[in-house]
Amino acid sequence: MASDALEIPDASNIVTLDGTEAGCENDMIRCEASDNCSLPIDIILRSSSDPLTRFGTHKLNLQIYSSILSLAPPSNEPASPGITKDPSTTRSDVSSTTSDANSTLQTASFNPTDESKDVYLPEDPDVIQLLLKFMHHQPQPDLRLISSNLLLRFANAAEKYKVYCATGVCSVVLEFSVKEHPFDVFLYATNWGYTGLQEVAAKLAMKESPARFFAYAHSINHVAWRDLAEQETHKLPTKQVHDSFKEYCKDSGSWAEAFGAWFNKRESLRTALFTALNNPIPVQHKGGLSHCDEWHSFYPQLLGKMAVEPPCEESFLAILANLKPVLKNCDHCGIVLKAMGRSVRVATTEGVGKRALREFL
Repeated sequence: MASDALEIPDASNIVTLDGTEAGCENDMIRCEASDNCSLPIDIILRSSSDPLTRFGTHKLNLQIYSSILSLAPPSNEPASPGITKDPSTTRSDVSSTTSDANSTLQTASFNPTDESKDVYLPEDPDVIQLLLKFMHHQPQPDLRLISSNLLLRFANAAEKYKVYCATGVCSVVLEFSVKEHPFDVFLYATNWGYTGLQEVAAKLAMKESPARFFAYAHSINHVAWRDLAEQETHKLPTKQVHDSFKEYCKDSGSWAEAFGAWFNKRESLRTALFTALNNPIPVQHKGGLSHCDEWHSFYPQLLGKMAVEPPCEESFLAILANLKPVLKNCDHCGIVLKAMGRSVRVATTEGVGKRALREFL
């Protein structure tokens, strides 16, 4: 997909009433959302992440296209995560200030140089400009041409502000982007109720981001998804799973208990794996020996590396591929390794590995 970059209006792109450049009194900001917009500018939006950029737009359009942005109160202080409240009041959210906001929208005079009336949004400038483009009667931007990261940010903003002329097309386009960012699309679909997209993204996210999906599924108490994702975490470093729990379950008091159960299962997997590794079958070599000289160099290295790697079949096969040249293509040792591989598979995928996480709580 294309770059995130959009043509963002410069904060200095101001035209005066007498046609001179910016910097004089009574400046007027031009609407950047449409090339042919003739509507008067009577409200200015800003991004909390880039407060220097000012977006001139129209209260009537906000009223028509968004039941949330139409209630935006002015403020001289940026804030997040929601629309900035007026610091001179005790208002805590936009939806609870209908009467005050309506009176703001009905203000007759507008002075673009009075920045105290600007409204701050937590979204970045690219997202704000896209929102405003969709709030004009014109051909809409082709969302297939923007980056998937920008598309996700815009899709969430469109849902948040109830810009319904954009929400439907966003969900459709995201269906084609789900393979690029399955976990983020899963979060979007879960938050906004797109069940079909949620199911598709969940299957992909379990494979692509198993630790994050595992922790998030636990945070929303979805046991089936949690246990399916847990099966995919056996090959991951312990720290990666721990950090995912801290990120997605920080508001849940049970995350430490769930992570402890996961760690107990991991140690049970390691015990089962070493039971398989510690008892290699004897295969008679030349001279009646049960192992060749190379085995005595190979085997300690195998055990040492497996002691510090995730206890799973993937780790065993990767270490085996790396160490196998030590055995110098010994056919007899090859028979031992095949039997050992079968034992490792049974121990990690068919034994402890299949037990439900709740058994380790």
